[in-house]
Amino acid sequence: MILNDKLIKALYDSVGIDTPAKTVLMDAAEKGKIEIVNALLAGGADINAEYNGRTALMFASRNGHTEVVKTLISRGADIEATTNEGKTALMFASRRNHSEIVEILIAHGADIDAKENIIGGTALIFAVLNNHIEVVETLIDKGANIESATNEGKTALMMASCYNHLGIVKTLIETGAYINAKSNKGLTALMFAVIEGYTEAVKTLIYKGADIEATINFSSGTALILAALEGQTEAVKILIKKGANINAKYNDGSTALMFAALKGHAEIVKILIDKGADINAKTFITGRTALLNAVENGHTEVVKLLKSVRAK
Repeated sequence: MILNDKLIKALYDSVGIDTPAKTVLMDAAEKGKIEIVNALLAGGADINAEYNGRTALMFASRNGHTEVVKTLISRGADIEATTNEGKTALMFASRRNHSEIVEILIAHGADIDAKENIIGGTALIFAVLNNHIEVVETLIDKGANIESATNEGKTALMMASCYNHLGIVKTLIETGAYINAKSNKGLTALMFAVIEGYTEAVKTLIYKGADIEATINFSSGTALILAALEGQTEAVKILIKKGANINAKYNDGSTALMFAALKGHAEIVKILIDKGADINAKTFITGRTALLNAVENGHTEVVKLLKSVRAK
């Protein structure tokens, strides 16, 4: 078949081209028009032509058009082609929850652990971010590296904990994810869950063996200190109940009580006092106390609480 101008126009009209910069094949693939895809390929259309770095295979993978994906692969589409950001067809399929296409791409040799350039995400990371547990399970079953991390050193488990994707948290732990892995800044999955106040994730991670005394790189901050700083009352209660060191110190000597007082988190201050926090602990160099933090920041309720137990 020869693609003359008249036929090209007819094909454009039939699929409703949004921009002339896209090829007809890309638009047909994006919309799942298998008959047009076949006709274009028979006429010699460039199967690996790019638009903003995206190919027909990527468009079909992103939109879940399984038959189009199969056809394009059988006709020689480049499975490992990448966008300008380094994204692959497998990443698009994983991000959009198309598990069958994920399996097809992997079966035909797609690099399951390829990373894109923006965050350093893999197909697994994108599936986790979007809470697509079926795709996550498929990728793990097919051998995805569950410890692969983003440019910031965040693993799939950390990402799942950040976004409270509890089912994925459990799946990753059950399939062997290292629960105490640290990001580049030294934060663990537990710390991410604590910061966001996701109590069920916090409970699950602790139950599964997360180290509640792990510390952040260069600061020695613990999960309890982070919970106090961020005002996450329920997380504070859980961590104390599970035995967290209530007087653990930040690298300047600040404790959870000092941070709670600094931020005016009165309920957390009361909990920490009731559980035996050192009310007169001081920072190493400047000698600051919880009371001084509360006074200087105008947190009158916290000041009253501390003075009621004779804090200095």
